[in-house]
Amino acid sequence: MDFNYLTAPCGIDCLNCEYFHKNMDGKLKMKLMKSIDCDNVGCMGCRSEDGCRYYKDACEVLKCVNSKGHYFCQECKCFPCDKYKVGAEKCGFGTMELMMHNLCHVRNHGIEEWINGSKTKRKKFLEGKFFVERGELCIRKK
Repeated sequence: MDFNYLTAPCGIDCLNCEYFHKNMDGKLKMKLMKSIDCDNVGCMGCRSEDGCRYYKDACEVLKCVNSKGHYFCQECKCFPCDKYKVGAEKCGFGTMELMMHNLCHVRNHGIEEWINGSKTKRKKFLEGKFFVERGELCIRKK
């Protein structure tokens, strides 16, 4: 499994998302089928679909990363820029704090180490049992 490919440039861990096709339960699938009138509701990840399936507008973050030849936002010297902040806030699948934490953890420890704890961390965060601390985790030294 390609963890890089299944992690959005903005830090959404697609492979752990409840909307990811392999994670969808029947109840969520039925709810989405009613709201978007589509049989194939499971997301394949933004890199596979050239943007988020459930996000109405084109993803400016994905466009930006691709145009700069980066794989993730944190590779850019401008991270976190306004484009990242606006995109993360408009996206309804996580919070900017968790997404940014994910990117910083990948930068500092690598994708493999991050992915090992990402599912549990996401679950705890959404339950209010994990808090992302602010600090020097991902500040680029000048």
